[in-house]
Amino acid sequence: MLLAIDTSGRRGGVALARYDGEFAIIAGEAALEGGQYSSHLLPSILELLRSADASFADFSAIAAITGPGSFTGLRVGLSTIKGLCEAHSLPIVPVTMLELLAAFTSAERVTALLDAGRKEVYAGTFRRKDEQYTCTSEILHRITDLSITGLAITPDISVARALGCVQVPYPSPTDLAHYAVRKLANGISITADALDAHYIRRSDAEIALQR
Repeated sequence: MLLAIDTSGRRGGVALARYDGEFAIIAGEAALEGGQYSSHLLPSILELLRSADASFADFSAIAAITGPGSFTGLRVGLSTIKGLCEAHSLPIVPVTMLELLAAFTSAERVTALLDAGRKEVYAGTFRRKDEQYTCTSEILHRITDLSITGLAITPDISVARALGCVQVPYPSPTDLAHYAVRKLANGISITADALDAHYIRRSDAEIALQR
């Protein structure tokens, strides 16, 4: 089994999947709202396990959205994942939200965009190889100064309107589980010690300290 966790944005959740090779069958999913991750994440995981009559001993790995997104949300989610994986000796499948967005397409090259607030966007350019996406460029950019060539996708309607790119659904924990199973099949995973948040934007504290 595989557990998929996303606490990167205003909405997130967890999904539980059984898989055989490259194919996942979702055994349960729970939505979570930003601001409630610290109190609802672990209870939601335990409820999914209870409903599926499963335990942590059934897991082969945990998939994690590592960013970009909310500093607090990512810290809550990734610290929970680290603790679970260290306690149960589980590998982690790290996936950025930009990478997961790119996986919505079958294009050889795609730019994935996320609203970063402050009139900025997270922009990641990916190339496809063997059904996996390798990042070739990742930046935080002012939306008014960004010029994009080729296919560009975003789940955010404001970004789609401003840049004229294709709007796609916001990826769910189920989408994460399906994509993570494919990465596992290709031997892609890390240990808990190697897990880190992928913020792209520096925190306000870091910016203030530099000043």
